[in-house]
This record gives sequence, C-alpha cells and structure tokens, in this order.
Amino acid sequence: MCYRNLCATRPWGLTPHLPQIIRHEHCRAWDGKISQQRARTHSTMIRRIFCGLMFALANVAVADSYPSKPIRFVLPVSAGASSNDILGRGLAQRLSERLGQQIVVDNRPGVSGSIGSKIVAMSEPDVYTILLAYTSAQAISPNIYKNIGYDPIRDLAPVAQFCVVPYVVVAHPSVPAKNLKELIALAKSRPGTLNVASAGTGSTPHLASELFKSRAGIDIVHVPYKGAAAAVLDLIAGRIQMMIDVVQTPLAHIQSGKLKALGTTGTQRIALLPDVPT
Repeated sequence: MCYRNLCATRPWGLTPHLPQIIRHEHCRAWDGKISQQRARTHSTMIRRIFCGLMFALANVAVADSYPSKPIRFVLPVSAGASSNDILGRGLAQRLSERLGQQIVVDNRPGVSGSIGSKIVAMSEPDVYTILLAYTSAQAISPNIYKNIGYDPIRDLAPVAQFCVVPYVVVAHPSVPAKNLKELIALAKSRPGTLNVASAGTGSTPHLASELFKSRAGIDIVHVPYKGAAAAVLDLIAGRIQMMIDVVQTPLAHIQSGKLKALGTTGTQRIALLPDVPT
C-alpha cells in the first residue's frame, strides 16, 4: 500500500505532535462503496485537511486572515499520468473550493520526490507553500541518499493523511503471462531478460519491485525513469515489459487493453479491477 499526506513547512513553535491532533482519513476512491458515501468521505477528508492547515497556523500571526493570497501546492512528480499528479490535482481543486482561494499546482519532479520536498522545506514557514508528501521522499530517500538537503521530521509539518492506495503489477500485452505465477515462471526461465520500470531509483515502486524480486527469487532488470508518466509511455510502447505502481497510474491503459494487470496488493480485490486477483 502507498500513503499520501499533505505537509507544510514547519512554522516556528509548531508542535511535532501534530499527527496526533489530526485524525487520519483514508481515501475511499477504490473501495467500491456507493457514490453518496464516497462523497461524504471526501467531504470529511477536505474538512480535516482544512482544520489541519488551521492548526499549522496556530503560531503564525496571519492565521485569522488565512488564506489571503494564492497557495502554492508543490507536487514532487512530473505532470501527466502519475498517481500523485492525479491525486494532487484533484485535491487542489477541492481545497480551492473549500478555502475560497486559488491553489497553484507546481510540479517539481526528481530524485524520487526529494527535489520538490526540499523546495517546500526551504520555503517561508507561512503555510502558503504546501507539499503532497509520500513514502519515498519522506521515509526512503533520507535513508539512502547522503544529503537530500532537508530533514523531513525537522523541516516539514504533517497536516493530514488523505489517501492509501494499493499497488498493481502490470505488463505489456506481449508478455506471455496471465498472472503472477506465470510471470514468476517466465522470469525464472529467462533470467535477466525482463525489464521492470519505476518512477526513479529509491522510489516506492522501485523498492516494491526489489522486494518482489527477492521474495520470488527472480532476476529482473530495474529501469528507473524520471517520473511514472515516462515509464508508462515506454511500457505501452513495449520498450519495457512490466511495472509495479499504484493502481491509478496505469488504470486507464489497463481498462483500454493497452496494458494487462497480473495482480494487486491489499486484502481484497479492487472494485475497478474485479477480475484481477490480489
């Protein structure tokens, strides 16, 4: 599973226990619930993020008039087909409606989200620059790179967790495998010949593919891209054979038949992919 959170630069004096104050809300976009219940859940999520922003401003002098100008919303991913871009832009629209102020989306991809994260970490701590934070940039990169230029615990203040999404193993239609069992058998029969794409070295999809390799005992070649959108394009073109990413990234191409899903993570099947096993 992959987690999506909203973060802001930590204002002076802001308590590090903010996550205990803000209740986390899971995104229900893929749970198959009726649309009315889904709408109520999304409305609750937006309200909680709004309250989180107010808590983040507790020690900032402009709290009473916030927001009095457009808010910069940094998405540390490339614009296009990536799940983070899709989720971020959807959230920006809803936040803009709720706050009555323009939310300016600023895509800053690179180094598995670390470039965009650093921009927000180094920005003025007035909550007018906020970040779509996710696992790779906040938990993985600080532990695999010597110096990413920021400390996610010291420099960023969590506002709210707004989405948890499953992963899917997806392949080009030319790959002669209909499920994970057949894919593993194929990889074992052709060691080092199957390429697996990711949104970049150190990204969550990269580590997911490495875990898959280790658990399955197979030899597949990692091919890093600067963002998921570029990886999906090459996968559709057949330049690479497979990819492990969150469901939203390849969903439209799975539904159109350009790609095929072999399996998903999670404890139950995904409503939009009911025939794909977990």
